[in-house]
Amino acid sequence: MIATLFAVAIAALPTVAAAYQADLVPASRRIEAQDITGSISITGADGLIRVRIESVNDAHGDALDSDKCTVRLKVRVNGITRRITIPLTVDGGDGAATQSLGLTEDDQVVVTDVRVRGPNRRTLAQAGIVTVAASEPTPEPMPPPSPSECPDVLQECQSDLADCQSDLDDCENAE
Repeated sequence: MIATLFAVAIAALPTVAAAYQADLVPASRRIEAQDITGSISITGADGLIRVRIESVNDAHGDALDSDKCTVRLKVRVNGITRRITIPLTVDGGDGAATQSLGLTEDDQVVVTDVRVRGPNRRTLAQAGIVTVAASEPTPEPMPPPSPSECPDVLQECQSDLADCQSDLDDCENAE
């Protein structure tokens, strides 16, 4: 039995190249879903959603051809819940779709649910393992200390450099 993982990622999208990415996994053992693979990602400042799915079958185990599949996302943007439905055309068992969330700078996004539904509205796939989680913004690096704060280190470094130069001169003279 496939354990459903609810992938939650918090992201400030303008500062992270791939703010959210998860693998799509089969939602059941039914023949329509058993071989499904794919991924979903949200990237960029505007929150571009990209979905890719492969190996979707019909009820007889043949590759699905349908323009009635959908991707349903449940997200919170700045604390406000939004449900997004993206039309997904599947041709020969494979499909892809994109749509923008229309975010503005510094919007915070929490992804709480992702489901791919077939033409009969059954859930075929869900977000499984989050493969790229939002990262915290890296803190500003500390500025280097001023020369007045480290005269001992500077003296040691200059001494090491002089010793190195002396060793190099000895090697050149030995040749």
